[in-house]
Amino acid sequence: MAPGPDRQRLLATTSLTGSALCRQLSDHTDAWLASLFDAAVAGRAGAGSGMALVAVGGYGRRELSPNSDIDVVLVTARPTPVDDIAEALWYPVWDEGLKLGHAVRTLDEALGLAATDLDTATSMLAVRHIAGDEAVSAELLGRSEELWRKRATTWLAELSASVRQRHLSAGDAAFLLEPDIKDGRGGLRDVHAVHWAEAARSVMLAGDDAAFTDAYAVLLDARVELHRRTGRAGNVLLLQEQDAVAHSLGYDDTDAFMRRLSAAARTIAWRSDEVWERVDASLGGTRRNGRSGPVGSLVGRLGRRRSDVPADEPRQLDVGVVLRDGRVHLEDPESACDALMVLRVAVAAATEGVRIDRASLQHLATAAPPLPQPWPP
Repeated sequence: MAPGPDRQRLLATTSLTGSALCRQLSDHTDAWLASLFDAAVAGRAGAGSGMALVAVGGYGRRELSPNSDIDVVLVTARPTPVDDIAEALWYPVWDEGLKLGHAVRTLDEALGLAATDLDTATSMLAVRHIAGDEAVSAELLGRSEELWRKRATTWLAELSASVRQRHLSAGDAAFLLEPDIKDGRGGLRDVHAVHWAEAARSVMLAGDDAAFTDAYAVLLDARVELHRRTGRAGNVLLLQEQDAVAHSLGYDDTDAFMRRLSAAARTIAWRSDEVWERVDASLGGTRRNGRSGPVGSLVGRLGRRRSDVPADEPRQLDVGVVLRDGRVHLEDPESACDALMVLRVAVAAATEGVRIDRASLQHLATAAPPLPQPWPP
């Protein structure tokens, strides 16, 4: 079984977009690799017992974009010579011109790396069986998840630092003319990171998962079409590609498409920032104020942040607005709001360099009347 014609047929099926195309490509690749594995172990004593081929990372999540790496590990329960099997798996993939991330490891070797290397540890959270001994795959996934939870404090601290560094490098996906839709702040990787954190301990609030899912789908659609149209694995949506990607996704107006992309990235960024603020607080770290982006820039212009007030010392910021637990709150969340309350809360949050309490935001969204026209002085 060769992947060529069927893979090209999938890529040419314009009705398949986003996650649907990724799943089809993943399933097709699974079947091909499984056939290679079965052929490689045929006639071998034990016929693959104690050995499994697993998908990891994005491929493990069944999110194989048109030009993503096919990340796999050939895992053995104990040290076993498998060079011939590995070659029978890797070379056909290379011959097809596909990008392959591959490794051959024992269970102990794989888990040893997952105990010390963040990238390996997160990739192992998406272990998915492709071929061979399912018990080996199940043990690898189960022990990887257990190890991740045992080292939760260490990994959460490292994840938080890696998220900050990635944002500094890739910028803000919601506000750049050419956004990095994977690694930028508000990009796909932010959702991955939140889910990895959730696998260590409960970090999301009610509504987060659904909001992440909807916004993630918008960005994944864009990334898949970018890969399909350019034939490359890039993640930056360049200006010259935006019209074609928008058209492929059924948009007549590229600006409308980019507005939707920006809104999705803002949703991910806002909720992701909130998750990591809670994580950092639980780890005893500093709050994540002054982040990159428009609010961070505004804070710098407005002056010194005073968000390090202890959580047990509420402070009045404006009429009906208080700073409590490092966030801006409505003093009385159930009270009626005047038309200027939204602006008072926003100015207070920007001045202090802190976030607005979610419950207060939700109350403002439903209870605050619109500003009159013309605006009052």
